[in-house]
Amino acid sequence: MSSMNVIAALLTTITFTAAFTVPGGLKEEEGTPLLMASVAFQVFIVSDVIAMCLSMMVLFCLLWIVATDKRKSVMIQDFAVSLLLASFVATLFTFMAGVYATIFPVKPRIAIATLVLCSLLMLLVHKFILTNLLLPFKIALKHPIYTLRY
Repeated sequence: MSSMNVIAALLTTITFTAAFTVPGGLKEEEGTPLLMASVAFQVFIVSDVIAMCLSMMVLFCLLWIVATDKRKSVMIQDFAVSLLLASFVATLFTFMAGVYATIFPVKPRIAIATLVLCSLLMLLVHKFILTNLLLPFKIALKHPIYTLRY
């Protein structure tokens, strides 16, 4: 539980910082983001806010665990894990949108490659896909022809 606290606090810090150090910079006269009209930048802001709220909710859930009975605390902890995973995804969307908003106008191939790689990462860390892809591979490696004999 303490490691989840640290992870949620780090995600909260990252997303909070991202909101004030926006990609593309700020207009000096007004203090508003230069890329405000960009759809990718708007996705960046919305996903950053979602990630921030989710990671803060994880911290609140972990505080609630201390004040509840054991049965309810297990349910709250399961909920906190789900919120933390959703926060990871939202943080990754934030990263993808920020990279896309700043790099696509200059080097579209790099921006698209970043989107593809991050999307693959989201697929690979999905629990269902991970267990269904790696479990058969793990079973195949236990086959006698793959075991070492001395």
